[in-house]
Parts: sequence; C-alpha cells; structure tokens
Amino acid sequence: MEQKRQILLPIDFSDVSDTMLTLAFFMAKSIDATVTLFNVVDDKKKISEVNFAPISDILEAKIKNGDLQKANYQFVIKKGVPEAEILKYSEQNGVFLIIMDTRVKQDKQQELIGSITAEVIDACKVPVMVIPKGTPIVGMKDLYNVGLATSMRKFDDLTFQNFMEFMNAFPNFKFELTMVHIQEKGEDSSNYEKVMRQMDSYVEEFH
Repeated sequence: MEQKRQILLPIDFSDVSDTMLTLAFFMAKSIDATVTLFNVVDDKKKISEVNFAPISDILEAKIKNGDLQKANYQFVIKKGVPEAEILKYSEQNGVFLIIMDTRVKQDKQQELIGSITAEVIDACKVPVMVIPKGTPIVGMKDLYNVGLATSMRKFDDLTFQNFMEFMNAFPNFKFELTMVHIQEKGEDSSNYEKVMRQMDSYVEEFH
C-alpha cells in the first residue's frame, strides 16, 4: 500500500501559528495529504505527560467553523533534540513538505529564522517552507513571492527536483521565484553563469 503524503508541522503546543495551520491544512486538503503536528520534548519530560487534547479541540472547532480546511491530521510526539528528530522523522516517513516559521524582531538574539529552523533547512532532504510570523495567508494564492535558497557554486539537481515536484502538486499556483545565494567576500560572480543556465533549463523542463 502506497504511503500517504505527510505535511510536517513542527510546533510548540503552547504557541501554534494560525498562519502555519491554515496553510498546512489548505495544502493537505489540496493534495490529499495528512498534516502531522510534530512536537519534541526534552529528556526531563515523559511523552505520556504531553497533553495535546486542547490543541485537538481547537483544530476541530476551526474545521467546524470553516477556518481550516477539513483534512486528515495526526499528532506525533518524540523525545530528543528537536532538529535531529524532525530530520529523522521526515526521512523515515515519506514527508512531502515541512512548514516552519521565522522569529520576529523581538525574539531571542533577533535571529532571522531561528536556530532549529536553520538546522533543518541546512540538512533536510525534503522541501522546507519557512513562513514569516504574522503573515496573513489563507492559501497558496496568497503566496506571491517564493524564495529558493540555493548555491550558485554548484548545481544541486536534487534540490530543484524536490522543489519542482512540490510545485507541480499545485498546477494553478502562480508565483514569482527568487533564487537566493550568499556570495562570499571576493568571490567572482561570473562563475555563476553556468549554474544559472542549468537552473533556467531545469525550470523550463518542468514548466
């Protein structure tokens, strides 16, 4: 039996982003996927002590009121280091997409995206969608601009394959794609031309 797609939503049960919930349930409904609400507890806490009943009640109320699309969802609780458990679960369970949020300016150390999100982006083999906190998003139609963090030093065909397969799941999704590369000091940008041509060709094949 084919494994059902999962959209992984790592969350802190005490602070669940409405934006992330709305987008995750919208996407899951669109592609017949399951939303996996994923939480990691530290070694001092037992998994059996985690109470997600209040979150479940909130989800059911939102679905009933029409604030969330009616999609399958499940709770998964793990014990360990958050970024490590997110990566392990995504690799072992056919996760199609991970949705995470950023920090706001007032958050600790004013990090742009947060250390856990950064670690997942750096090591994950499936697409990671990072949504700025507080962004008013109802569905894919509200995503006008998409940034793809990549390297111009070498063409990463696996990254592009995963990204384009994800986008092809939403054929009516129209957006502007910006590819983001951080250039090192003194690096010659003319060396990027070959990789840029490869990117253009790859995108055209999936267009």
